[in-house]
Amino acid sequence: MNAKADSAPMKFFIKISIFLLFFLSSVFASAQTDSSKIKEVDSLITKEGKFFSSDIDSTSYYGLKAFHKAESINYADGIVNSLYGIIWTFAQKGKIDSSKKYFDIAEKVAIRHNNTKELVNLYNIIGITYDNIKEYDKAFFYYKKSLEYAEKLNFKAGLINAYINLAGVYFSVHDYEKETEFFLKALELAKQDKDSVSIGYIYNNLAEDYSSAHNYSKAGKYYLEAEKMLRNADDLYGYSYVLTNIADNYLKSGKYDLALEYINKSIKQTGKKLGVDFYLGETLVKAEILQKEQKYKESERLLNGLRKLISDNIEKNYIARLNYLSAYNYFKQNRFVKSRKSLKKVLSFPITDKTLPWLVKASRLLERIFVKEGDYRTALIFFNKYKSLSDSLNSLIADKNRIDFEKQQKLHLAEAEVNSLQKDRKIYQLELKRKNELQVFLFVGGGLVILILMLVLYYTKKIRTKNKELERLNETKEQMLKIFSHDLKNSLGAIINFSSLLVNELYDLEPDEIKFMVNEVNFSANASNTLMTNLLNWILVSNDELPFTIERENLYEIVSEVAERTDPLLKGKNLTLDVQCEKEIFVLADKNSVELIIRNLLSNAIKFSPKKGEIKITVSVDDKKAKVTVKDSGVGMTPEQIEKILKTESHESSVGTNKEKGTGLGLNLVKTFVAKNNGEFYVTSKLGEGSEFSFTLPIAEE
Repeated sequence: MNAKADSAPMKFFIKISIFLLFFLSSVFASAQTDSSKIKEVDSLITKEGKFFSSDIDSTSYYGLKAFHKAESINYADGIVNSLYGIIWTFAQKGKIDSSKKYFDIAEKVAIRHNNTKELVNLYNIIGITYDNIKEYDKAFFYYKKSLEYAEKLNFKAGLINAYINLAGVYFSVHDYEKETEFFLKALELAKQDKDSVSIGYIYNNLAEDYSSAHNYSKAGKYYLEAEKMLRNADDLYGYSYVLTNIADNYLKSGKYDLALEYINKSIKQTGKKLGVDFYLGETLVKAEILQKEQKYKESERLLNGLRKLISDNIEKNYIARLNYLSAYNYFKQNRFVKSRKSLKKVLSFPITDKTLPWLVKASRLLERIFVKEGDYRTALIFFNKYKSLSDSLNSLIADKNRIDFEKQQKLHLAEAEVNSLQKDRKIYQLELKRKNELQVFLFVGGGLVILILMLVLYYTKKIRTKNKELERLNETKEQMLKIFSHDLKNSLGAIINFSSLLVNELYDLEPDEIKFMVNEVNFSANASNTLMTNLLNWILVSNDELPFTIERENLYEIVSEVAERTDPLLKGKNLTLDVQCEKEIFVLADKNSVELIIRNLLSNAIKFSPKKGEIKITVSVDDKKAKVTVKDSGVGMTPEQIEKILKTESHESSVGTNKEKGTGLGLNLVKTFVAKNNGEFYVTSKLGEGSEFSFTLPIAEE
């Protein structure tokens, strides 16, 4: 089990486990009378609570039975307590509308009877329900309401629960700073209450965040604190999960003896009590630790034992991982035939987000096997497959980041809405106070009141004007974020992936492979640099903050300097550059902006030219202006594409011959800077015949 991969389910398990503590305590507290009918309802609710997290059908059965009986005798506490399980089970079955319907009933009863503590629990359970289906903005809204009511009551258990739940929402959208903030708030209260279970869960989650940031030393300290807190708790899943996390952390830190000690302790604790999937996950971690200790035969025996547990119900990614680890054992023992057989089993799995990482590893290992056997043609086939699958994995990561980014934005909007509601309430209270004061002022003098109203209207108008300006700036910011986030993540993703391969597999790589990966890192770094340079210039231009000085400049020197800087990019695609420009051409222009114009046009030419293609820069002169033309031998464009480029606000971009991507912002900057230099911009192109981008600059008089 990759501990980090399962951290989100663990965080969710924590939410429902802590809620159950409050739920069962509420059931116990509700039995306040000797009435036989009320006792019968409470008994049914107790049974409902026992099945809450293990059997949704039984939970639903006893919950509905208790609800109808409580409703028939108008037993308010019984109605509310019976509905917790019903709300949860309908959500688990995908019937979110039914879940919300019963929540509304429970909320009305709790409000009518002024039962604030039950409202704390109700808002938590409906928040967990929306959290489970990844509607984080709604989950946030209800967790926040739960927190507000808990604060009014100074209800510590409710506050701890709300803080942990809010931290979980921020984790889900990768806002780790906010997540840590709320976990630390929960930790402080849990320590005051000496709540060892909650403390253990919080330490575990903090450790997982440090592990994600590769700070294994700090992660290890928190994991050990979590293990200490959960060691004597009646929570086998939570304790074993933490033990596995500790083993995984030591594995990543290279402390294999300690990793083996803790994974053995976890397996001894659980056996197969928590199901085959959990046991498989633990044992796969152990097999990987044994590999790191170069105990390949022992690892192989362990994996062979796991094969007996495989069935149609086991998740495919577990089976893919098992086969890959087996193949790696065989590879390290030079048993290439068996290794290839296991790897081909891995590659037979359908591509999903969970199996894809193992398909990437399998194709990579097959390429290495065929290189060792001297079959370079087949090795190349699997290297290309590895590249293709890696691209798919990078695309999947980019898509997930995009979706998470959108959810984060949605959550922030929900947060702003909640803050706005709180602000509105305060404004309403202030408004009431102001009206009372105005009544007093009316007796003093109407003139003073009119003056105050005029001032209020003036400042209100001023605030509205400021708000409109802020809204415009926010819209611009959001547009820029959407344009840049996807492409920058792709470039950085490529750098991270290839540099990780170089760090982890350097001594297993061939020189040609190292050269290829270093070139890819260099190319992606240049792309990121161009992207950020264009972004900075765009911001400066938009705010009229970019220094712009028209002077007499030597055009030949500018063109030659830009061409020299792009030499590494040209070599990366085996392109030739032919520069035709006389040495004594002087123009009236801003040097920095002209360099940016030529650099962007040359980058586009490199992007759209095929490998071993040719690019030409020519400069022609007449009496009044110099014309610079950048011509590529690339794919060319349709008239429609040319028209879109010439539109001032167009941000559309095409994919290059080597799958290079861009924002389309570079050409917008080119057009802006050409205009600022008193020049004109032209585009000519035909599909399959390359493209020519030209611009003019005024000739400087001698």
